[in-house]
Amino acid sequence: MEKINLKKVKIDKDIVKWVNWLNDVNTSIYTNRRLKKHTIQSQKKFIKEKNNSKNTLLFKIYYNADFVGALEVCDIDKFHKTCEIGFFIGEKLNWGKGIATKAVKIAKNLMIKKFKMKIIYGCCYGKNIGSAKVFLNNNFKKVAVFKKFYRLNKNTKVRDDKIWFEFLV
Repeated sequence: MEKINLKKVKIDKDIVKWVNWLNDVNTSIYTNRRLKKHTIQSQKKFIKEKNNSKNTLLFKIYYNADFVGALEVCDIDKFHKTCEIGFFIGEKLNWGKGIATKAVKIAKNLMIKKFKMKIIYGCCYGKNIGSAKVFLNNNFKKVAVFKKFYRLNKNTKVRDDKIWFEFLV
């Protein structure tokens, strides 16, 4: 039986895999970090900042025993009981297996039980059908679509929608 786990991100040997995913056009095309060149040093700094933040939780996604992606819960507002979830699965061979759906479910349940969140948000680009399905499979509702040009790589502007989802407890 397949097992999905979330573990807090630590700086370890997996950082090389992480950096490679971020620099891979196919993996990062729909992330907000797609236009930067990432290094081990820049990611160590990013991980330290996120781990020291009071309003962010950064996790590695494990599929069985393999590190396959990352999930971030950010903009945690303990007063208003809201937060946002973002995620990516690093390699195409792991796409479409339900890994992200299960990881988001774990994170959503954690935020509800431990932090008493009442509204959880997520967003993705319209062409990112897989991520939209992850939100919908976790009972998030589409609440807004923003029409705008988004730069999907350094040389091309592609018109795409940005879709916002929310889960109400």
